Amino acid sequence: MIVPLLKKLILRINSVQIFILLILFSNVGLSQLLHPADGILYDDTEVASLSISLAEEDWQAIKANPESNVEYPARLIFSHSESVDTIENIGFRVRGNSSRNAAKKSYKVSFNTFVPGRKYQGVEKLNLNGEHNDPSIIRSKVAWDFCETLAVPAARSNHVQLFVNELYLGLYLNTEHIDEEFIDHRFSNDRGNLFKCLWPADLHYKGPGSDIYKESFWGRKAYDLKTNTEKDDYTGLAKFIDILNNTPPDQFICEIESIFDVDNFLKALVMDVLTANWDGPINKNNFYLYEDFLTGKFSYIPYDLDNTFGIDFFNHDWAKENIYQWPSFFNEYRPLITEILSVPEYRNRYSFYLQKSIDSFFNISNLGPYLDEKLALIDDYRAIDTFANLDYGWSYDQFIESYTSPLGGHVPYALKNYITVRKNEALSQLNSQNILPILTHTDIDWSPEQINFTFHFLDDGQVNECEFHYQVNEQAWQSESLVINDQTSSFAFMATESGSLKYFVKLTDNSDESRSFPYCDFEQVYLNYQARPNLVINEYMADNTATIADEFGEYDDWVEIYNAGNQPYSLRFLYLSDDPDKPSKWQLPNESLNPGEYKIIWTDGQGYQGDHHANFKLSKSGEYLGLFDSKKNHFAIIDEVNFGPQTTDVSQARMPNGIGSFAADETATPEENNDIETKTKLPSINDIGLYPNPANDYVYLTLNNEVISDFRVYNTQGENMRAELKNGVINIQQWPSGLYYVQVITGNENICLSFIKH
Repeated sequence: MIVPLLKKLILRINSVQIFILLILFSNVGLSQLLHPADGILYDDTEVASLSISLAEEDWQAIKANPESNVEYPARLIFSHSESVDTIENIGFRVRGNSSRNAAKKSYKVSFNTFVPGRKYQGVEKLNLNGEHNDPSIIRSKVAWDFCETLAVPAARSNHVQLFVNELYLGLYLNTEHIDEEFIDHRFSNDRGNLFKCLWPADLHYKGPGSDIYKESFWGRKAYDLKTNTEKDDYTGLAKFIDILNNTPPDQFICEIESIFDVDNFLKALVMDVLTANWDGPINKNNFYLYEDFLTGKFSYIPYDLDNTFGIDFFNHDWAKENIYQWPSFFNEYRPLITEILSVPEYRNRYSFYLQKSIDSFFNISNLGPYLDEKLALIDDYRAIDTFANLDYGWSYDQFIESYTSPLGGHVPYALKNYITVRKNEALSQLNSQNILPILTHTDIDWSPEQINFTFHFLDDGQVNECEFHYQVNEQAWQSESLVINDQTSSFAFMATESGSLKYFVKLTDNSDESRSFPYCDFEQVYLNYQARPNLVINEYMADNTATIADEFGEYDDWVEIYNAGNQPYSLRFLYLSDDPDKPSKWQLPNESLNPGEYKIIWTDGQGYQGDHHANFKLSKSGEYLGLFDSKKNHFAIIDEVNFGPQTTDVSQARMPNGIGSFAADETATPEENNDIETKTKLPSINDIGLYPNPANDYVYLTLNNEVISDFRVYNTQGENMRAELKNGVINIQQWPSGLYYVQVITGNENICLSFIKH
């Protein structure tokens, strides 16, 4: 997983940076890499330009009311060496908490406020941070990069120059917004609950029930649910807090690992402790929790990392803070840290990650050249940033000095000096013990005939034995000793019978220390699943501009699912995706599809519009489309297609209907039979055709080199239906069932046709 990323970086940077990054990424193996490609939007090898223009009165209103969250329409021009893009009608406002009153403010750009569902470079919003507390304008960036080396799910970031109405506002840090798009890039799906945790989010148990955690402070919630807001379900969060606070010590590992990704949190805690991120969970502030409905677990996500690397407003020496008593400064109970580190196994693993991070990242031998490269990159842009001088009076010369000399006030440490002092202090406190083996992640490839497991593990020494323990259909437990190859083991289980397979993995290292995963439970998969060959992707259109409109009158891309079998199928727990590596990207509605029935799904990226609107779009330049079974059945592929460039308003349809290969269909047949023979062309002079008949939602009118001079539709009472004929299509979705007459005049011909609306 590391090689493509390194290859991309190596092509773009010099030999000094290559050396640094080879060390920087050497511990990616701690877990799965959870950092998507930077792309041009987060490319940190150059300083891109963001130029925003808006009405002058709107700009003055933003400056006059910094506490307001009102977004004003604006234009953004994003300039990068590889692309210059203009995005109209974005939303623009001030963002942040205390920074709203800074002279150098932070701003939010929204691509989807005025154009619902719109994204740019795969994201819906940008956070442009002024970093007014940090004279070096680099601390957050280093902390985010640290998260990446630890494989902690964290924001991408890079430096940009910001202009508003041609005024240079200075050098900014462009930090990825944490929302559904962020989740989708890093987790198995984006349909879970994302909680933004702000002061006083201490994770203390408040009593039974979940609504108690919805309480607000200063007009916003401490645990603010950012997704699935219509359900507003805090049940999972309440359960997590209950387990964290109230589980007896002898049951704690079992219970906490059933609901929380402990390993991810331990690595994030290493970042917090070494960078001295005091404005995070130890200050009951600035973090996210994501409840993944597929895994049933919460994951910790860091947020807002500017108060790091020695920044201090308490007259406290953060570089010398105890690495094992991290919350002690605030003299308050922090269950997330205290309870986790009270477990000897977790404390030892935390120590291991600390040592590994110091060896491979957090030392001046590595970070010194890294910081020199970043300083050289942003130097010219800070030199002309007059806004950076306003809040604390820092000059450009002090910006340069801040890397090697303390500035006093809330910057008692030079950036490089802090790294050295903190590293030495951490090493002096470090109490390393042998760790138990760690199962970092499991890959499962499934087919109806067999299940292929690949287990990835880690140890401070070496894992010498990997045992696969399993039980088929409540029979006796069995075990297999697996071959170890480069700290991985694989096992192929032949699924020769129906039912379920329960399993766990036991790892033993060269110190004869053993650990089972799960610790006191088992995982479960299902065997000998029979695919649903009669449920198919029957038709799709990836460039719809006029063929068929959704219930909002929007001409969006669409996919037709068809039941070609002889029994009903439930769509519940089935999924559509444009990424074969993320089969659970969008869950189909809880509906049944009868034999011979069709279902249209709008692939418009506007899931908020209803149950039949997917959270992704199809690309007219070509991509992948797959229909997947449930998690229970390992997201087995039901049907899939890889398609190339598409023609506007031309669908791809299976011919023969339901069983044939895909072919271009200029007369698309959504929710109708695709076969040419079934498109009943009614007898008429001048070769005018009307189909299908009977019809459900749309009627298609075809002509042979004729020009319509008049067109009307009447019901049986003679009432004019005020129908609109657009590109040969009549939308009859909202009409009552019954018989209708179509009057078509072409030249001197007056032709009357009829059709039945179901």
